[in-house]
Amino acid sequence: MAIARDSRVDARGNPSAPSTIDAFVLGTVCRMARPKVHHEQRITTAFRVPKDLHARLHEAAADRDLSANYLAVKALEEFLDNLVPADELRLTRAS
Repeated sequence: MAIARDSRVDARGNPSAPSTIDAFVLGTVCRMARPKVHHEQRITTAFRVPKDLHARLHEAAADRDLSANYLAVKALEEFLDNLVPADELRLTRAS
């Protein structure tokens, strides 16, 4: 049985996050949040991203049944892990 995606939006037209427990619908649970288990301290931050990138992030997360936050953190980790070290960049720049 397929579960319909949550289509709620906020005042700006962006997808809104589901509540911790969405609901019991006709006796069946639709969706429940994952337990919050973090092995390191977390902070809350904000980024301004283009609207189309925001939509792509949320679509990719929904397609994979992941939170947009989880997917964004993993993408940022992978990007930073593969970033050329700054001292190597200085060696390639003209003096």
